[in-house]
Amino acid sequence: RLADRGHDPGGSGGLSRCRRELDQSHQRLRPRGRRTDHPGQALDVGRVFEQRHQQLQHDKAPFAKVEAPCVYFGTCGGCNLQDLAYADQLSLKTQQLLQAFRPIDPSLTIPVVPLDDPWRYRNKAELTFGTSDGRLTLGYHAARSFWRLVDLEDCLLLPNAMVRVVRDVRQLAQQSNLPAYDPRCHEGFFRYLIVRASHET
Repeated sequence: RLADRGHDPGGSGGLSRCRRELDQSHQRLRPRGRRTDHPGQALDVGRVFEQRHQQLQHDKAPFAKVEAPCVYFGTCGGCNLQDLAYADQLSLKTQQLLQAFRPIDPSLTIPVVPLDDPWRYRNKAELTFGTSDGRLTLGYHAARSFWRLVDLEDCLLLPNAMVRVVRDVRQLAQQSNLPAYDPRCHEGFFRYLIVRASHET
C-alpha cells in the first residue's frame, strides 16, 4: 500500500490510478534491488542501508551514550550522532576521516574545528513532500529508508526562521489540495522544498 510518499487525490474508490495499479498487480512496495551500470546485476539497497547502520553502531560503541535532544532522533535519517556528547562526535568524525584517507597517507593528521554552537547552524536544507494517512507531509527521509518520510515540526539544526518557513509552506501546500509527488508513479505536484538562510544579510 502507498502510505508514505504516495498520494490519493481521489477518483474511483478514493484511490489514485497509481495506487490501484499497484494493489491490483500485488507489486512489492519496496524493491529489493536497483539496477547498476552492469547489465544483469542489481544492488540490494536495503542491505546496503543495514550494513552502514551496523558499521556506525560499531564505531559508536566505545563512546558513552547521552540522551539525544531531538525528539525525532532514531526515526529521522538526518542525524545519527546526537546520542553522543559533542566532543565524542568530533572524535568519531576524526577517526572516520583518518580511516578514509589512510590508504593515501597513513601519517596524515586532520584537525577538526568544532562549532561554537552545534545547534541552529545550517544555512540550507532540502525537504521532501509526502502523504501519510491522506494528509500531506513535509520533512526528511526516515532512517535507513528512501520511501518513508518523517513529518517535521522542528529541526534543531535549522535556524528558527527556516523552521517557520517550512511550517508555513506545508500549511499552504495542504490548503491547496494539490497532491505530493509520487516517484513510483511520476504523478503529483509538490516534490521538494529547498530553504536557505544567510546570517550576514
